[in-house]
Amino acid sequence: MSQHIEVTTRLVVQGGDGETETFTATLSGTCHVARSGLLLHYAEPDNGGHTSLIVADGLVQLQREGHIKSQMTFVEGRMLPMPYTSPHGALDFSLFTHSARHTVHANGGTLHLQYSLLNAGQHLSDNTLHVEWRTTE
Repeated sequence: MSQHIEVTTRLVVQGGDGETETFTATLSGTCHVARSGLLLHYAEPDNGGHTSLIVADGLVQLQREGHIKSQMTFVEGRMLPMPYTSPHGALDFSLFTHSARHTVHANGGTLHLQYSLLNAGQHLSDNTLHVEWRTTE
C-alpha cells in the first residue's frame, strides 16, 4: 500500500578539519511498505530530481537522481563503493557504515545512519543522516 508522506532529512557532516555542517530539508513523497521492507520516494528540487530510499533485509540503499547522481548502500560494518556523478564528472567515493537503525509504525518511521565517507581511499568526513517520515493522508 502506498501512502503520501512528508519527509524530513537532517545530515550532519563532520569534515576531516573538524568543522561541522548541518543540512536539513522537508520534502513530499510516498512510502510503500511491504513484508520484505519499505520504499520511500521523494522529490529533491535542489538537486533537480528525486531520491529513492529502500530499507530491507539488513541493508539500506539511497539512490539520488538529478544533477547529482549517487547510489549509497549501507550495511553495518562494511565498506562499499558509492557511485557518484556530478555535472563535473565521476568521483571515486566509498562509504563505511558504522550503524544503521530504523523504526516503522502506522503513521511513519525513522531511519538513523552513521557512516564515514572516503574519496579514493582517503577519509573525507564522518556523517550522521536522520530521516523521519509521517503520513499526510
